[in-house]
Amino acid sequence: MWIPVVFIIASGAALAQDLTPSVSWKPNITSSKDESISVASAALEKALGYGMNYGYAAARSYTAHQDPDFLDLAVTSWTSARRYTISKEQAASGIVEAVSVIDDYNWSFHELRLTATLAGGTYRMIDFDALGLSGTASGAFLVVSALLAEATSNQTYLDAAIESTNFIQSHLLNPSDIVLASISSQSNNPCSIQPVTYSYDSGIFIEGLAILGDITHNASTETLLRSTIVATTTNPLWQGLDGIVTTTEPGGLFIMRALAALYERNTTSSDLRDYIKEYVGVQYNAVVEQARATDGSNIYGLPWTGPPNTSFSGVN
Repeated sequence: MWIPVVFIIASGAALAQDLTPSVSWKPNITSSKDESISVASAALEKALGYGMNYGYAAARSYTAHQDPDFLDLAVTSWTSARRYTISKEQAASGIVEAVSVIDDYNWSFHELRLTATLAGGTYRMIDFDALGLSGTASGAFLVVSALLAEATSNQTYLDAAIESTNFIQSHLLNPSDIVLASISSQSNNPCSIQPVTYSYDSGIFIEGLAILGDITHNASTETLLRSTIVATTTNPLWQGLDGIVTTTEPGGLFIMRALAALYERNTTSSDLRDYIKEYVGVQYNAVVEQARATDGSNIYGLPWTGPPNTSFSGVN
């Protein structure tokens, strides 16, 4: 897979600098706010974990430019995903109004019996019967909730971020502090966990914890953040003995994004900041030296250990 040089290069080169873009970087947006919101909502209707990228981009853009249109788009994205995130009330009652997708034009609605205390869990897709509560979607909802809480000081977003954190920690974090893929919410398949792990799920969770910890300054959140970072950056499934991320799925990007989010807030201990700086530096050098498509090219690819894959993909 090829990846455009966007984040890993920027993170490595500017990690010790102010990462807030200048106003001159603001994109020339030609579509109307309503058109943008329509696009984001349509994406959320397909896969919540990936659709939340629209909300994430909007929230980060609002932080950079303070343009209320970006905030509106982020809130719309969050509100759409909120419908597919289990509330405290639903968890307490054990019932959620569920959607089953028959085809592109026909849906059915029914009550879904819940198990355990699953408040804060987000379904990956709007078809509740298709997949369980996802580490990707729950983590993405946590991140956008935390960004909105940071931007607006609104308690609703902060409460949502805390609920998502508690859900992931209670139900999807394995004994090694790695985030698992998903858990079933249905009473006929009680709390069945998909035990596979993807590096992007842990990366997204770390980013959410970094933002949330900067808001709450909660000692338990900071402890959880540290242990998850150490587990993720030392997992032998995702990096080699040389410390370079070896995964061929897009998790490396999310790990780098999470570490940059923590580093730029400058709220963690000096030893962890030094560790993050060294870790990101290793990835930066690996990408520049080993994952470049051709000499002089600005296109880079997976794996970062090289040589890059010869087929282009915009996924990463």
